[in-house]
Amino acid sequence: MSHYRHQKYWQRFLLPGESIVFCFGVSGAYLILFWMIPAMVMTALAIYSVFINVILGFLLGIVAVSVYLPILYRRYFVHYAITDRRVMTREGLLHKTFVTADLPSVTDVTIDESFLERVLTGTGIVGINTAGSNRVELHFDHVKRPFALRKEIYRNQYKVIEERKLMSLQKNGYSEEQVPVQPQIL
Repeated sequence: MSHYRHQKYWQRFLLPGESIVFCFGVSGAYLILFWMIPAMVMTALAIYSVFINVILGFLLGIVAVSVYLPILYRRYFVHYAITDRRVMTREGLLHKTFVTADLPSVTDVTIDESFLERVLTGTGIVGINTAGSNRVELHFDHVKRPFALRKEIYRNQYKVIEERKLMSLQKNGYSEEQVPVQPQIL
């Protein structure tokens, strides 16, 4: 799914005044290397086997078709987004799962890269943990450049926290000139 289609998809889930910073899905390189190529090999074997043994060719054909289904599911029904306020994931065809976490409540961002994924496709799994939980609530599976994604999450989290601090200070009667300036961490 193109970047434009991801953005269009997420527009209906945004809160008033919220904007998308980054939206994406499962990496195309991951899908091609770990799913599409094996599916094409299985399809070729099924076609070849039909000439040797029809039943074996038919069974291999069923297996080949069943390998294409996860490709389509991951490509068109798994969506991830980072906004200026939240991180979000939505997944599912008939049963949809929608998970969000406010950026200030993000405590940990973990990255899991298998050797083959890291070397061949540059992808990994990003897990996001929030305050008040001892488990990972959001998973961004097989995303391109996971460390850049983690950096983007922390950068936007810092912006939101600083904006909330400033609003709180202004609400308590401080002007912008009286608010102490803190060094920016990137």
